[in-house]
Amino acid sequence: MRTKLQLMVGSLLTALLLTACGGGGGNGETAAAPDVPDEALASSEGYTEWAKSLRPSDSADPLNMDRLVTAPSSETAEPASLD
Repeated sequence: MRTKLQLMVGSLLTALLLTACGGGGGNGETAAAPDVPDEALASSEGYTEWAKSLRPSDSADPLNMDRLVTAPSSETAEPASLD
């Protein structure tokens, strides 16, 4: 019975130590979120070129779209492909 109790206590202590060691390491500073560049806001062609340059990523920071109320558009320009 005593061996079982020692095994349980040892397992709990090991779990506690592993849990206590697993976190943080950050310095508390947050990286500035990427922003929509001025060239992309200036014209529909600039916006299209910027959108073409974006690459999908699961690990990149999200874009800061606060400055972009609506995408620039043109009544006279031909539609552009993002391919």
